[in-house]
Amino acid sequence: MSLPSYKDAVTPLDPLDFVATYLSTHDLLTCSLVNKNFNSVFAKYLWENPLRIIGNGAKRIPFHLEKYRLLSKSIASTRESTKNLVQTIDYRQQWIPKMYALPKHVSQRALTMDAGYWNSQRIVYKLLSDLPAHFLRAKFLFLDDIEFPPSPSPPQGTCHPLLLSLRNCQNISTILTPDDDAVDFLNEVIYLDISHTALRDSYNHPTYPPTHLMLPSLRILKLRHVSLHDTDLRAILAASPHQLQLASLDVRDNKLTDGVIPDLEQHLVWRLDPSSPVSPAFRLPNYGATEQENRYLESPPAYSERPRAEDEQQDTFIRDSPHPPPDEPESFIQRARENGDIGDLMPFAGLTTLYLSGNGFTSDAFLRLVRASDRVQVLDLDTPFKETRYSASLPSPPAAGEEQADGPTHPVEIATHNLSLALSPRLTTLRAHHALVTHPSSTYTADTNPHLTSLTLTCIPPLSGPSLLSSLKTFLLAAATQERAIALARSDRGEGGRRGVKVRPGLRLLRLEVGGEGGGSVSGDRDADAFAKAGEGDFSFFGNSEPEKGGEGKEGKGEGGKEERVDARAELRRWRGAEGGGERRWGGRLEVVVRGGEGE
Repeated sequence: MSLPSYKDAVTPLDPLDFVATYLSTHDLLTCSLVNKNFNSVFAKYLWENPLRIIGNGAKRIPFHLEKYRLLSKSIASTRESTKNLVQTIDYRQQWIPKMYALPKHVSQRALTMDAGYWNSQRIVYKLLSDLPAHFLRAKFLFLDDIEFPPSPSPPQGTCHPLLLSLRNCQNISTILTPDDDAVDFLNEVIYLDISHTALRDSYNHPTYPPTHLMLPSLRILKLRHVSLHDTDLRAILAASPHQLQLASLDVRDNKLTDGVIPDLEQHLVWRLDPSSPVSPAFRLPNYGATEQENRYLESPPAYSERPRAEDEQQDTFIRDSPHPPPDEPESFIQRARENGDIGDLMPFAGLTTLYLSGNGFTSDAFLRLVRASDRVQVLDLDTPFKETRYSASLPSPPAAGEEQADGPTHPVEIATHNLSLALSPRLTTLRAHHALVTHPSSTYTADTNPHLTSLTLTCIPPLSGPSLLSSLKTFLLAAATQERAIALARSDRGEGGRRGVKVRPGLRLLRLEVGGEGGGSVSGDRDADAFAKAGEGDFSFFGNSEPEKGGEGKEGKGEGGKEERVDARAELRRWRGAEGGGERRWGGRLEVVVRGGEGE
């Protein structure tokens, strides 16, 4: 992808380009046959993603397969100028009629009674398996739900994609082989998604070395639900040619533990003074307007040098980006089309986006990550906050006009301090356990970090007590107060213009996930997890578990016995329409999601 010329940059938009976005497939085809000028405009919309157009026009499987067969026959005679218009090759199942929908996971395919979809998918891939060899300008490959042959290698003279998606695929080792053809094919891949694939066989042995996943230009890696262990992720990170190469890592729903956190820390941009990031005597670096009266104003991008060892051969000048990396396919494609160079598309900046939920992490992992770096922009780790030996060893956050309480500080207080605007000035999206807001010692509000725009609180009990619901209501009222303060700041500062003062948007999305338990399954077996949970308490020859139950019961008892528990979803809806409405109502988006369904 080359940079646009000056002539292209200053040329105004062609009216035909504006019209083409609103035309149907039939109208695009008709307009492309008018003349050469029309063809140069409308043909690129037809051929940008040809498989999507064929899939949308298919009503029955025979018609669907016939279209693909005709395409495979006509590709060889298609003009090279037309082939160069193809940017996306998309095999995803949404282009197949819904009557042959495929189960989500590969392991469930054998249970499908109707094999119509699976047979059609095999035929489609057999007809179109050589498309990357024909469309040499294709940059985005979605090869989802494909069972690759066990032995072939990528074809000669293939394309060089920027995005490669292999979700729910079988035999992906044939694509990610380290031979010369595969190296040339994968040399420019920035976005790699192999979620829901089988990285291990039935004997729990890796099907191929994990180090093959660390491609030379890789920035975004998605490994969700692939039975990933600490040793696997450690090998992947160690194979990185540049310590700050990865920008986004998605390893949700795997078997990782706290043992891999030190390896993740090595791929983060450290704080300016990593030796004492939260010490009361430590003077915070100047991140811009973080004072009380100016906390809603955006700070300019910060430039700093990362501490390094003398033998570390890498460029450590970090170019800070105000926006998270595009870790969704649509946003990545849009970013790739706006940038002509790989370095401009995803510069080296270290891990700024982490999706870690659904593993065996503890609250120590959460605290270590937020203490290690001030450049994290997206963090997804919903582990419960529990007092541990590590959290007790951490210094207490500085008290604001109050005497420091005796005893160890609860992890929620430490997390709140590290998630503040001064210590996490780039954090925009956070997914954490609900105790961050609902714990009695919590002081976390929307104003703790006005740069945060999206907050998800997980593991909220379906039947919650008054104290938990009161904390959520207080948080919503504080978010409404922040919203009014931001509106006042915009009116006072006169926001507008390219060089005008930018005001932070504040919290705009609050997502409450009702149900579920924090932490993930390390064993992968439900019975083993239940047995391990039963053994967490103190051992007794008498088998008396009453002390544990009694401790839980005391928390839920009031003056008249056990406190009354109500439906959290229904109570929040009632409160939003009554006390929380009117001028006090928060104008952001509130989502209450129940495990297995969702609603507002």
